[in-house]
Amino acid sequence: MAEKDFDFKKPLKSLLLDQKNKFNKALDFYQTLEEAVPLENHWKIQRESPFQDRLGDIIPGNIVLPTHILQTALNTIEEYITAIDNFTADQFAAFLLGVGLSWVPIRYWGIQDTYDHLSRIKKAIAFYEHLEAEIPEEEYWKIKKTSPFEALPELVPPSESMPSEVLGKSCELVESMLRVLEDRPF
Repeated sequence: MAEKDFDFKKPLKSLLLDQKNKFNKALDFYQTLEEAVPLENHWKIQRESPFQDRLGDIIPGNIVLPTHILQTALNTIEEYITAIDNFTADQFAAFLLGVGLSWVPIRYWGIQDTYDHLSRIKKAIAFYEHLEAEIPEEEYWKIKKTSPFEALPELVPPSESMPSEVLGKSCELVESMLRVLEDRPF
């Protein structure tokens, strides 16, 4: 087959469709489970959202029911499938290279969850700005966080920053991601 005839979208699309089927089966299971578990015991089956990744310890609202995670993942897969259908070869290459940037601390799980995540980041920024203003400077070391934006922490010593600074960078990244994604035909 000539390279120009190669369908570069097919392998990834096939993987996404397989994943979609698995997620649908898991969603059916967890919907049944959540219906069987009394509401006051739902906390026992909640999970940490994979959406937030390395900032979950300083952003509230990270513990959700499995059905929320799976439905968000299904929505995201639909967005990816739609986007892949419209990719040029260069766009597809850029997408694959972007996936390789594992040091980027934000994982994309759909437009709505991204907006929800942004809202939680902004609330966390307000909280930490207030906290940082209240504590003496010599106590800052107690709340400083290692920045999740640094690549190769095993080779380059990571720096520590105040939580509001780390969250501010995250907020900028998420807002920029949303500006790009809002104009896409998902």
